[in-house]
Amino acid sequence: MKKPDYKWRLLAFLFGAFFIELGSRQLYSAALPQIRLEFLGYGVTNAQLGAVGTVFGAVFGLALVAAATSTAAFGERPVTPEALETLKHSLIHRGDGKGRPDNTMEALLYTWAKGYTPESDIRYSKDGKIVAFHDDKYKGRSINTYAWAEIREWDVGSYRGAQYATCRPPLWETIFTAMEENPVRKMHIDWKDVPPEKVAEMVRTHGLEKQCWFITKEYDLIKRYKAALPEGQTLHWMNLGNWKRIDFDKSGETEKCEAHMMALFEKAAAENFRDIDNVQLHCQLRYDAEGNPTFCPRPELMKKCVERLHAAGVEAGSRRRCACGMKRRTVPRRISLSGSSASTRSARTIRRRSTRRLTSFAVA
Repeated sequence: MKKPDYKWRLLAFLFGAFFIELGSRQLYSAALPQIRLEFLGYGVTNAQLGAVGTVFGAVFGLALVAAATSTAAFGERPVTPEALETLKHSLIHRGDGKGRPDNTMEALLYTWAKGYTPESDIRYSKDGKIVAFHDDKYKGRSINTYAWAEIREWDVGSYRGAQYATCRPPLWETIFTAMEENPVRKMHIDWKDVPPEKVAEMVRTHGLEKQCWFITKEYDLIKRYKAALPEGQTLHWMNLGNWKRIDFDKSGETEKCEAHMMALFEKAAAENFRDIDNVQLHCQLRYDAEGNPTFCPRPELMKKCVERLHAAGVEAGSRRRCACGMKRRTVPRRISLSGSSASTRSARTIRRRSTRRLTSFAVA
């Protein structure tokens, strides 16, 4: 997303303050004894000049101040209810993408407040507590070798800044309780090691069947979750088999990644995507020096996949990652609904044309 130009904001704010001050001075002069002046051949009083100056200064000054403080005027558009309705489904990775600390209540509450749906990871502790934590190890030891009394003291926020030093891993009971308090809050539960049946039991206990998605790349686990909770919702993410950035110049690399994703896709397609409510197709893209993107998988392959999903009544979405040949700061981190940068527009346009309609997105 385009960053605001604070120099122009400051300039507009100063001009606005100047004109407001000018208006107040004219208002003050209007309160002085009446003195008739000649102005452009017309006789006017200082009171009349003061009234005109007041109106002009206040209106023009307030307009400039509003422009200085508005994000929409400088390339950042607020998330509107219309935009969220158009989106239908969002998935913000680990709570808040690359913003606040991963898998913390601070990240989840922030994302919920913005109107989006976060994703968080579900794991067992040594003593059977169910915690939100992404990695399978902490300081070289498996997460399930730590008791909750130890996990609850971990500083999982300082890597994002000193202001997050008090962030701690939450229990899923805490997350579900926060969701019970507000039915608008939704959640993607990314499976790690807790049995699907246990996840389904927790979701049912809290009455969150329509607020949660059980998500994994393992189709067999999705079927187990649906068997335990038929009214629950699921999302099958299909990755490229490469968590690192794809080397687009390496012979056969993109073909190998496409084949990995298509193997997952065809396995689910063989059962007509039974028990799947949403499929998220992972993709990577590279921008050249001119900002032109190259996709993996190819847009035509994505289009065919989405058409098959829609024919089966399944929603389709995409998770994008950049493998960039241009400066990182020029490439948007988020796939934005209303972003104004050229690379966001080009990616969004190509994706829309090639896949008919993608109803969700994810932030890596």
